[in-house]
Amino acid sequence: MRHPTVSLVIITRNEEATIGACLESACRQDYPNIVEIIVVDGNSTDRTPEIVREWQQRDHRVRFVEEDPNRTYRGPAAARKLGIALATGEYVQLFNGDVTVEPDYVSKLVEFALENDLAGTAGLRWNKDPTLLEDFVNIRYWIYWLDNPSVIETPPFLSSDGALYRRADLLSAGGYDETLVASEDCDLGYRIISNGGRLRYLKDLLIYHSDPHYQAVRDFYDQQKWYGKGGAQLATKYPFRYAAEQNKVRSFVIYPVARAGLWLTLTVVLGCVSPLLVLLPQIWLIRNLWRLFKEGWKIYRHMRNAPTPTRVRTLCCCLFPVFNWTRYFLYTVFYLRNVPPPAELHRRWQLEPFFSSLVQAANDQTPMMTSARLVDD
Repeated sequence: MRHPTVSLVIITRNEEATIGACLESACRQDYPNIVEIIVVDGNSTDRTPEIVREWQQRDHRVRFVEEDPNRTYRGPAAARKLGIALATGEYVQLFNGDVTVEPDYVSKLVEFALENDLAGTAGLRWNKDPTLLEDFVNIRYWIYWLDNPSVIETPPFLSSDGALYRRADLLSAGGYDETLVASEDCDLGYRIISNGGRLRYLKDLLIYHSDPHYQAVRDFYDQQKWYGKGGAQLATKYPFRYAAEQNKVRSFVIYPVARAGLWLTLTVVLGCVSPLLVLLPQIWLIRNLWRLFKEGWKIYRHMRNAPTPTRVRTLCCCLFPVFNWTRYFLYTVFYLRNVPPPAELHRRWQLEPFFSSLVQAANDQTPMMTSARLVDD
């Protein structure tokens, strides 16, 4: 097997607690042709730059770059785009400053990408020594992959925290969109696939995370706020793909709030009629809670296939539906605050070439459709 050159690009911002371990795992990769390790710093205010410069003294491949000399933080997409522009390798291995990997991580990804002619590939993420929130995140990721094996074989995008890309495919797709505050990896995946590139996860390979966004409830809240804004930007850019986002409004906001309102109303009204009748809405409530428990038990059985046990898996699985609903609820609220109105999304959708091609294909199917032709308003 040939060994194409690989550039490692690590993005950081205030990662003094994790960047040392990240650089250590990057420097000890056993792949023989890593030409450089470029660290792009998003104007950190802690000891991150100092730690990276210490590593420059240990390994000549390490290179420190500031994202913006004017000290303006422009986000992870801008940092990755700068790192890719500076990279000279045939392949670019992306890392976040809070991840670590095994020494054979890059070797396995390069071999997998060459064997399958992939534009990009990545391992699956796992939070090591998880907090309670990180346990929930581990479960969410693994249930998603276990229930949707096609997502591993033909994913619409790759998580950028540990993805390997062929640099030529990155450049031909236009690289990362700096205007997106989040979901930049989704946007990049769409464009790579539309250019004919193939993406795939290597399911037997793990990326170990130490994610500060799940250390505290406030950090988790801020991250969902960030994700919601990024999702709204992506919906504006790809209204056809993101029309389904509107369903989240019903599933995670309207329906639950309506059910809670109905339960409260029935409890109050029936309580005024008879104390015994108050039991009826409580039975309905218990039935819904039992459904959540059954869902948690199903998740627990699924998680037996996960590679690493969580500390409090049983408890987490029972509470996981509540966590998942909370996450989607917060995301949806911030998504709605930033997304254009449905009428505007529909107008943009109609302007997309793909939508126009669907209309044309439907109109040209059979003469019998003449009386009911689809019209592009």
